[in-house]
Amino acid sequence: METIDLSEHLWQFVNNLLESLRYAENLHKIQEESIDKLQEYDTKKKRLSEFLESINKLSKRLEDDLNSQTVSTAIEKIQSFCKMAIEEVNAKLEDELKREVASINERLSVEKVKSQRLLEKYLQSVDFPSVERSFKLSYMNGVYVCQVKYNSPMGIEYTFNLLCHESKPFSDVLRVSYFLDEIRIPVAVSSNWMRRKGTAKFEKLSNYVVKDAEFSDKHSYVVLFEEEANSLVIISSPFPEEKNLIGINYVEGDNRLDITSSQELFPFIERDEIISLLSKLRKEVTSLEDKKGTLKEVRVEGQDILENMNIRKLADKVLEHYGQQFRKLVVESKEREILAKSGKLTYSAIQQRLKLYHFDPELLSSFLA
Repeated sequence: METIDLSEHLWQFVNNLLESLRYAENLHKIQEESIDKLQEYDTKKKRLSEFLESINKLSKRLEDDLNSQTVSTAIEKIQSFCKMAIEEVNAKLEDELKREVASINERLSVEKVKSQRLLEKYLQSVDFPSVERSFKLSYMNGVYVCQVKYNSPMGIEYTFNLLCHESKPFSDVLRVSYFLDEIRIPVAVSSNWMRRKGTAKFEKLSNYVVKDAEFSDKHSYVVLFEEEANSLVIISSPFPEEKNLIGINYVEGDNRLDITSSQELFPFIERDEIISLLSKLRKEVTSLEDKKGTLKEVRVEGQDILENMNIRKLADKVLEHYGQQFRKLVVESKEREILAKSGKLTYSAIQQRLKLYHFDPELLSSFLA
């Protein structure tokens, strides 16, 4: 990912991350209001139940005092009427509660979607220092699914779904022949008394399908599959690739062959072709980074902030790390606008925006000073 300049990060922080926080705060406020609403309905139903119970007790006392069949019959009618009336009121309360819950859920959904979209926009546009990337590709139910995960030493991790269908190689089944016409691995060696060295039997990989792949800044891992033979080829390597550290396993049915550990097979491995395959597949998979879809997960110091939409935790972490650098830009903007791109991002605008969201006083002080 290309590193953006700090003024652009500040613009993204104020206009996207803080806006994401605003909608998340609205969501939390609605959640608190909904708890009060539900408690209010529970209180009403409890009072109705207590009212019916008090009528029954009073009726029983009156019936005992008067000891009359006529009175008992009248009391039964009164109790029956009260019970029906309260059941009718309870039914109306249930209907009101259902409508209220539906309305609350709709409002929560709207605020959550708005917050997530702005958070996606922010994370799509910025790059954190020393971030490590890892890509995971899988072929599932006839389609490719891919995700990219970013891991920053700041304690921020986030994962995006990538839009495989928008990339030609991954819009359909991807075979090894897309990258190389001729590529093979040794799977057996037959002895030949006329030669001092045996003859290798090779498995051609051109018709194999790319089933799974993982690429990070430190390693490569690929699983190839041939449906007719029900066989797998598993290739692993550190990154950057080193010829002598490539690992190749061949699996057919219940049998597994570690090719790189075999003294007989290892000399026959065509390592240049294997490295070429890994390199070309890595290039195609990592190019999907430009086709980000939905944000799947965001963790700050191990906590999943999307679960409870705790956007403030992320904003505090960013401000903690960039506060001093942001402060320099903010101070410089007292007499002028920071970014020509925004056109409206002035010192006072930033100051008001930060105060609006009640950041930790120490963080805010380091920012605005």
